[in-house]
Amino acid sequence: MEECPLIAVVKQPKSNLIDVANQVSEKVDELNKILPKGVVLKPYYNQAEFVKTSIRSIIDVLWIGLALAILVVLLFYVPTRRGPYYIYHSANTGTHFYQS
Repeated sequence: MEECPLIAVVKQPKSNLIDVANQVSEKVDELNKILPKGVVLKPYYNQAEFVKTSIRSIIDVLWIGLALAILVVLLFYVPTRRGPYYIYHSANTGTHFYQS
């Protein structure tokens, strides 16, 4: 194993992790162009990839939930004669408690 330095980049508390990671990646690309032959900067751990994967996973779960909710409405409420009545009142159930 070759010896190599480790450079840690730590973001400031109020900065955006993904923006910082993108900026660091751009700088690494620039530096790799001017470094001597045989010297390369490579990322070891990029926390932004974990965050991006988590965001994609949450978006996927939201889409699946929306699709399932639409499926339930189409299967159970619409075929009945009073389907629109049930949809309207189930959507407005929470508002009945807060009327003044």
